[in-house]
Amino acid sequence: MNLDLQTVGVAAVVVLLLLDKVLGMLKARGVDLPAMSKKLDKVADSVRITEAVVKEAHSRVKHLDELHSVYDGMGTPVWYIDRPSLQTAIARLGESIDSQNGLLTEQVLLLKQILSRAPVRSAGGDEDTD
Repeated sequence: MNLDLQTVGVAAVVVLLLLDKVLGMLKARGVDLPAMSKKLDKVADSVRITEAVVKEAHSRVKHLDELHSVYDGMGTPVWYIDRPSLQTAIARLGESIDSQNGLLTEQVLLLKQILSRAPVRSAGGDEDTD
């Protein structure tokens, strides 16, 4: 189908006439066109915001898909496997926590011994004698 300038011009005139008739009919029925235009602008803004949110969500899903598509040398997905380095790190952390707990227990016992031997002082600095 060949479109020449004359065909496009005729089509444009027909579209303008149809728009004129539709707008005239809406005005005759009491439709507030400026208010409708404002509502359409709000809808357009809402659509733009929704589009941005959808694009961001799509980007995040795509990123997750890329992360979950990584495989190790044996063909197993990397993201859910227990790695030896992780197991070692967890074991060392447990040992460190046990060591810290032991040291803290010793400090508490020493503090109790020191406090049980020291005379109790009142807020004024005088020693209490029981």
